[in-house]
Amino acid sequence: MAEFLGDIAFMIEILVLGLGLVVIHYGKKEKSKLLKTSGYLMSIFSILALICTTFFYFKYYFNGDFDSAYPKSTFSTDNR
Repeated sequence: MAEFLGDIAFMIEILVLGLGLVVIHYGKKEKSKLLKTSGYLMSIFSILALICTTFFYFKYYFNGDFDSAYPKSTFSTDNR
C-alpha cells in the first residue's frame, strides 16, 4: 500500500507540472506577468517535488519497505 502513495504523489506532481505549463502558455498569450510568474513557480516547485518524490521512492524501495503490502513497524510490541 505504501508504494501506491508514492505513485499517487508522483502523478499529482506531473499534473501540477502540466497545469503550470498551460498557465505559462496563457500568460504569454494574454501578456500577463502575474500568470507567467505563477506558471513558472508551479513548474519549478513541481519539478523539485518530483525529484524529492523519486529520491525517497527509490530510497524506500531499496530499503525493502515495498516488499510487503504494509509498512515495516519500528516499534516492538514484545515487552520481554
